[in-house]
Amino acid sequence: MVMEGLIKTGDGHGAFLRDLSPRELEVLSWMAKGYRNDTIADVLSRDVKTVERHINNIYSKLFSDKKDDEEDLRLWLSDPRTSAAQPMTDGSIPEPGGWNRFVVQVDDLPSLVEKLKAEGTIFRNEILSGVGGLQILAEDPSGNPIELNQPPA
Repeated sequence: MVMEGLIKTGDGHGAFLRDLSPRELEVLSWMAKGYRNDTIADVLSRDVKTVERHINNIYSKLFSDKKDDEEDLRLWLSDPRTSAAQPMTDGSIPEPGGWNRFVVQVDDLPSLVEKLKAEGTIFRNEILSGVGGLQILAEDPSGNPIELNQPPA
């Protein structure tokens, strides 16, 4: 799993995931799929207030000790005009709803990708270079995309 892989590799930007509880990781996964709080609550058989508490905990852990302009994790919502609408190297294209995805910023993308590939992580493409730096799309166990991004220096 990509999130677990980031924790195992000790990548500085993925290290915050170690602080999340199993339930918070589960809520984060449903958020990445684009589910609303009430739907997440139904899926997890919890009330909405409990899910909202988990989300608040996630955000407080993600952004503690950060300057206002620093982020490790972002949720990018897709639209037909974005790069997420581009076909992958294997020709696959986004299904309805696009490929909304979490984006995790990392320091050394090539090394991280090598480690994750050795652990069996599935990638939708090879590392691409663009205006936003280096990027690659990995899949979580459910097939949801997680973008790993190394911003330009």
